Amino acid sequence: MNDPRGRQDGPHRHRRLMPWLALLALAAVLPGCGGYRLEVMAIESAVSDARFVPADRVPTGAVPVPDARITLYRDPGSLREEAAGAERTDARGLASLRLDAFGAGWMVEEWRIEATAPGYESVSVLDTLPGKKEGMVLLVEMPSGAADLPRRVDPLDDYRRFR
Repeated sequence: MNDPRGRQDGPHRHRRLMPWLALLALAAVLPGCGGYRLEVMAIESAVSDARFVPADRVPTGAVPVPDARITLYRDPGSLREEAAGAERTDARGLASLRLDAFGAGWMVEEWRIEATAPGYESVSVLDTLPGKKEGMVLLVEMPSGAADLPRRVDPLDDYRRFR
């Protein structure tokens, strides 16, 4: 029944508000659903590094590093550290890495970027993901030499040793 001021009461009084609430809920959920995709290029270099560069600044003529495993870890050094995505490069040293972590790219947080490849030194760098990833490439530079795998830092190591 309607009241004298023209308002509805009962279960249908919010009928006009429901589509807006559904749209708001969808807008809140969608940014984390599509995933965050990074274009990666691994090249041979004299230094060990990983950084985000504009695609037009990627060195041309560099020696690619095939079969490099690129892994990104969220919350490095914390108890909640986890691998959010990993991919191997192809023969041209290229990969497309997808991160299914909620908030990747629009939340400002530190990530560990690790890269290993047979015959190359490993790379381990802390960085933040670029918010605007279009036109950006994760450039991983790997010196040739013995593959020394990075020692994973486990916050519980000391606890286990002295228990």
